[in-house]
Amino acid sequence: MGDEEKVEEKAKVTCKDIFEAMPARFLPENAVGWNAVVQFNVEGEGGGTWTLTVKDGACSIAEGAGENPTATLNTDAETWVGMAV
Repeated sequence: MGDEEKVEEKAKVTCKDIFEAMPARFLPENAVGWNAVVQFNVEGEGGGTWTLTVKDGACSIAEGAGENPTATLNTDAETWVGMAV
């Protein structure tokens, strides 16, 4: 796949797509003993706020701000999609 094709592929993926895929891609064996709430604040087109919760070997994602996040990540939609795809 060439650079131009990679750019086109990234353009098709939205932030929401990435967040909704997280629970299915979660590898519980890599999070043994780790519980956290991570809030993602994504600015720009297709952005929003999502909260990732990892607890007792399970992962869930919800739109909106979480209560007392362990960590907060602030980025823009273009950067987030570029990192995740």
